[in-house]
Amino acid sequence: MSPRLTRKLLLPAVLALLAAGCSGSPVSVVKGKVLYNGAPLSGADLEFKPETDLTLGSFGGQTDSDGSFEIKIGRGTGMNAKPGRYVVLITKGKPIGLPPPDARLSEEERVKALMEMGPGGPGAGGANAGILPVKYAGAASTPFKVEISVGMNDLNPFRMEGPPLKK
Repeated sequence: MSPRLTRKLLLPAVLALLAAGCSGSPVSVVKGKVLYNGAPLSGADLEFKPETDLTLGSFGGQTDSDGSFEIKIGRGTGMNAKPGRYVVLITKGKPIGLPPPDARLSEEERVKALMEMGPGGPGAGGANAGILPVKYAGAASTPFKVEISVGMNDLNPFRMEGPPLKK
């Protein structure tokens, strides 16, 4: 086969592969800042939980030293959530998410326990929020609701108020 013919056949194949790779869920960037009593809050854990559509998936991250965060979601990011409507849970000093599995429970019992927690998960019923006011850790009580879209999402700061934090 001549080099010219090889190039003619190879170019459409490469373009087809690139197009197929782009057809998956696109990567979205979610960035913002967390403030507590007007000051940047470092080391805060954020969890974005679907407001109603649980098929969107959850994702989360942590604030850096100036209270900022940047989270990538979508294909190849390790955070396979999709764009949609989310509530934002914020804690510090207590990780958000699922409790560690109890080795004494069977897989069926674990699934049943998780289903009984409902869409709010472990933070929905006013679970421990670490050193922050508990309202920011519950899906039913958090004031933070956001719409995540494809592409760049530069969110307004999450402004929390409460008593001075214990160090």
